[in-house]
Amino acid sequence: RPPRSTLFPYTTLFRSNDIFYDQAGESWTIYKHQTEAILKGNEGKGFIVTSGTGSGKSLTYISTIFNHLFKNPNKPGIKAIIVYPLNALINSQETALCGFEENYKKRTGTNLPFTFAKYTGQEKQEVRDNLSANPPDILLTNYMMLELLMVRKADQGLRKSFLEHIEYLVYDELHVYKGRQGADVSLLNRRIKSAASNKNIICIGTSATMASGTIEDQKQEVAKVATRFFDSTFSNENVIVESLTYATKVEIPSSNKLKLALATELKDKSKDALLENPIAIWLEGTIAIRTEGENKRRNDPEIGRASCRERV
Repeated sequence: RPPRSTLFPYTTLFRSNDIFYDQAGESWTIYKHQTEAILKGNEGKGFIVTSGTGSGKSLTYISTIFNHLFKNPNKPGIKAIIVYPLNALINSQETALCGFEENYKKRTGTNLPFTFAKYTGQEKQEVRDNLSANPPDILLTNYMMLELLMVRKADQGLRKSFLEHIEYLVYDELHVYKGRQGADVSLLNRRIKSAASNKNIICIGTSATMASGTIEDQKQEVAKVATRFFDSTFSNENVIVESLTYATKVEIPSSNKLKLALATELKDKSKDALLENPIAIWLEGTIAIRTEGENKRRNDPEIGRASCRERV
């Protein structure tokens, strides 16, 4: 369970409270790794976020891009390209952006002062023509369509727009770009950066865990991969990893307590009761999480199984 922090009152995020709020109207609190990444992005630096599924990685680059667009209103052209490996992820992100837009409209009575659109190859020609005539500020696409955008005459309007105005190049699920495919997409990134007017495009990536070893080893390996992929310099400080806390108690229960728990019927199935159950405590502390110095990390499955066999 990653620790949360109240980010928004302490940052320079513009109008964030008008977008990121819950059903009660309260500003979001977010995870530590999200805080670190967003602050890095707001400093105009690229970053890679590597953390578990469902940990809110996409919010890091969405917040960074939103903040830039709020600070620089009414400028023409495509300022951000976000690349996804699957159209399903694009559709999901579009739904999320529509939700943010609705939040903003409810709070302010106006539309977001910037636009977004997807370009996946599934859109009708009428939609494509409209996009070319009125490029959005944020373009959601996949790497195949981005390649076509760089070469097709019919996409000249969109190509001209992002090559003249791009500020952010983002790749979601960075770990899928490996081998020959990774090399092809890396060359595509180099072509974009070579042809773009802006020679300091901010590159951002998100990924599930991409390397094993200690945290510093992991950061070093991810930074090396990102440097090659984006043709930009990434160091350890540009790699954001998740921080974990225990949901259950830290102390591992004794064998006798475990045997008793296994033999006892589970009647109270509330969250609090489950978190106090010796079996849950043992599973989290033995298999799910391992301690590395002062840090806690998701356990490697093989290490977890070996530890489990030793303790049993």
